[in-house]
Amino acid sequence: AAIFLDVDGVLHSLYGDDVFKESCCALLEQILRTTGASIVLSSTWRTEEGKLAMVNEMLRRRRLPPICDCTKDLGTHREVEICEWLDRHPEVIRWVAIDDQDLQCRATDCAARVRGHFVRTDKKRGLVFEDAPLVIALLLAQDIDIPASHFVHSCAPLGLESLLSRLQYDPGDGSGVRPLTVAEDLQLRRLHEACCSEAASFGALAAECCIDTALERVLSALCLDSVPALAWLGARDFEERVLGAWFDPGDGGGERALAA
Repeated sequence: AAIFLDVDGVLHSLYGDDVFKESCCALLEQILRTTGASIVLSSTWRTEEGKLAMVNEMLRRRRLPPICDCTKDLGTHREVEICEWLDRHPEVIRWVAIDDQDLQCRATDCAARVRGHFVRTDKKRGLVFEDAPLVIALLLAQDIDIPASHFVHSCAPLGLESLLSRLQYDPGDGSGVRPLTVAEDLQLRRLHEACCSEAASFGALAAECCIDTALERVLSALCLDSVPALAWLGARDFEERVLGAWFDPGDGGGERALAA
């Protein structure tokens, strides 16, 4: 997954100096740790070595990976540069652009491609509390392999109403990017209520999802036998710790990998 990151108006106010705003950087860290995404710098900062070094130093201090790449400076609109990068990297399917410019306002193919993958920040404030869940939701909604409980716990606590009203995604059925349907909205609300309810114990949710007792024992051995423990797993951690787990189902066959 990739995050096309602007700097001015995102990591600090456009009307201030070039000093990163702590709250903006903290929210970026939350987004990166929750989604496992990599940064592709789309900002004009990519053209200056000193400013590139500033971004990487900020990431290093937070023990985050450095910038993985930069878009090309084509001397055109930023959404065009983003699309050019995506065309060169077809393996990247999940992506979001964070920018204070409106990248989807033009009547072009690139602007249309950005819709549903874009979060616009307030250039005066930069990345704020309300933006983070939308960035996370847009990335997670593009990945059907991430548990729904992870989606809800990562996004909804920061504002369920705001999230559901702003979220758009591509369900992969050929219809393109669209808002949530009434049924999908209701499903997420019910899932949110279940995950937040004290009555929704891990055992109750496991039974609802038809998880057998053998698999419950595996999750217990992995210290993942709780709703929060599973919900807050990152995508990579989920793949390594859950999908890659070996266990003994107690049927005499010894240890084996999880079946489909």
